[in-house]
Amino acid sequence: MPPYSDLLLEHFHHPRHTGCLDGPHGTATASNPICGDTTRIFVRVGEDRILAASFLANGCGPGIACASLLLDQVIGRATVDALAIDATGLAEQLSLPGSKKHAAVLAIDALRQAINNAHESLQVSARESAHVSAAMRVQGSSPHTGS
Repeated sequence: MPPYSDLLLEHFHHPRHTGCLDGPHGTATASNPICGDTTRIFVRVGEDRILAASFLANGCGPGIACASLLLDQVIGRATVDALAIDATGLAEQLSLPGSKKHAAVLAIDALRQAINNAHESLQVSARESAHVSAAMRVQGSSPHTGS
């Protein structure tokens, strides 16, 4: 087993933000078909910030550590800032050996797609709300008969 950094071991043995998130606005799964690792990330956003996030991972210790550290860094941040984080920087923070850098790529890919899915979901919800509001206004302005 390659020697892992203390930070990686800390996030592997004591991962943060694990499990399914109630009421996520976006979710996404990234997987590596070669090794079989998967990372699923759930996000809840508001006012272009990540309000909450969690993950499920099936794979190596570095995969768990990458998702845990990444979510530590993005919760509370603007989504645009979270989208700017790259796999190379995450891998460097955890001192990932070259054979494990795919773990950082999975975490980043899942996060980016979850944020994009959340934005799409919220845009659809906003459009649907606007249509419902418009329909209610139209119905409210219709003359009532029978009086």
